Amino acid sequence: MLVGVAGGAAAEVETTGRDAVLVEDAARIRVMGTPILEALPSRGAPYQRVDPFILVHEGRVRLSDVAKVDTRHPHRGFDNLWYLLEGSVSTGHSTGPGGAMERARLSPGALLALRTGRGAWHAEALGADELGEGHADTEFRGVLFWVNLARTDKQVAPSAQVVAPEQLPVRQEGDAVVRVLDGEAAFGANLRPARASQLVLLGPGEEFAVTGAAPGTRFLLMTGQPYGEVPVFNGPFVD
Repeated sequence: MLVGVAGGAAAEVETTGRDAVLVEDAARIRVMGTPILEALPSRGAPYQRVDPFILVHEGRVRLSDVAKVDTRHPHRGFDNLWYLLEGSVSTGHSTGPGGAMERARLSPGALLALRTGRGAWHAEALGADELGEGHADTEFRGVLFWVNLARTDKQVAPSAQVVAPEQLPVRQEGDAVVRVLDGEAAFGANLRPARASQLVLLGPGEEFAVTGAAPGTRFLLMTGQPYGEVPVFNGPFVD
């Protein structure tokens, strides 16, 4: 996974090209017993530099490893975005009438956008549909990222939307297909090299350049308008 983040506090732009100001290996952690790459939170980039992005995880999960795990857990105060790269996975969330559980199934290239708002349960019976169909030995690979909500939106009702692969905006830029993470390339005007499993933090500017990419290189570019607010982190809750 290569992740480029262009966020953080507003700054006066003196040049048009963005430098890569940090290249850092993602941390290796375990979530529900599963190995996960954690690009954010970052040891070298405080939240103020990546506002409004809170967390970025990437992982491969074998369905049999979560078959006997209670995967349901609560969240509040941010948008939980889950982009599936490979495989298939079903999941549940409490966004139905009166907080009823709704289920969704993601295919490769699909995105689940869960607005946790004032509170929602997430990842109920993860992979249960596939397990019921006898696919326990298969795995899925996805990228999960949390995006902070403005303080004025913290108490909105939770909601969920599945965006199918064909609904995601795609454009062609030269030989590249841009869909809005593997490989190696040079990032920024200062040509900082980065490889898979690294976070690249971009500085201020108007242009973003990637050069010298190895064949098959993919990266996830995250951009957003910073809120300039200081969130309060409390495990799965961001107030």
